[in-house]
Amino acid sequence: MNNAVRISAASAASGSATWLARRIAAVWVSAWIGMILLIGVLTISLAGSWQGVAAASPEGYRKAVALAGEPLMRELMKFQAAESSRAMLESWGWAQLGVGAGLFGFLLLFSSAGKTQLGLTLAMLLDAALIKFALIPNVDQFSRQKVTAETSQRLAEMNSRYQLANTSFLVSQSVTLALAAILLVLLLRRSRRASQF
Repeated sequence: MNNAVRISAASAASGSATWLARRIAAVWVSAWIGMILLIGVLTISLAGSWQGVAAASPEGYRKAVALAGEPLMRELMKFQAAESSRAMLESWGWAQLGVGAGLFGFLLLFSSAGKTQLGLTLAMLLDAALIKFALIPNVDQFSRQKVTAETSQRLAEMNSRYQLANTSFLVSQSVTLALAAILLVLLLRRSRRASQF
C-alpha cells in the first residue's frame, strides 16, 4: 500500500512537471509569434520613415535641404532608413536563433514533447538559421545597393532584387509563424489533457 501511494505521488509530480514544462514552452512559442509580428510592423514602418521626416520638415531638415538640395537629402534619408532596418534585422536574426535554440533545448531536456513537437521546433530553428545567414544578408545588400544606385536602369534592377529578397524573407517568416501556431496548439492541447488526469 505504501509503495502504491509513493508511485501515485511520483506519477502526479511527474505529470505536474510535464504540464508546467508544456505551459512554459507555450508561453515561449507565443512570445516568438509576438516578436515576429512586431518585427514585421517595425520593418514596414522603417521603410517609409524617411518620408515622414521629409513631410514633417523639422528646422534642421529644411536647413540641410537648403545647403545640400532635396535629391541629396532624400537619398541620405533613404540610406538612414535602410541602415536602421539593417541593424534591426541583424539583431532580430541573432535573437530568433537564440529563441529557437533555447526552445528546442528546453523541449528536448525538460518536457515530454513528442517527435512532432520536436520536429516542428527543429524546422522553426532551421528556418531561423536560413533567415539569419541567407535572407537577411540579401535584404541588407540589395537595400543598400538600391539606395546608392546611380542610374535608373540599375535602380530598377536593384528594386527587383530587393523585392525578391524581401518577399523571400516574408514568406520564410510566414512559414515560421504557421509552424509556431501548429506547435502552440499541440502544446496547449497536451497541457489540457495532462491537467484533466
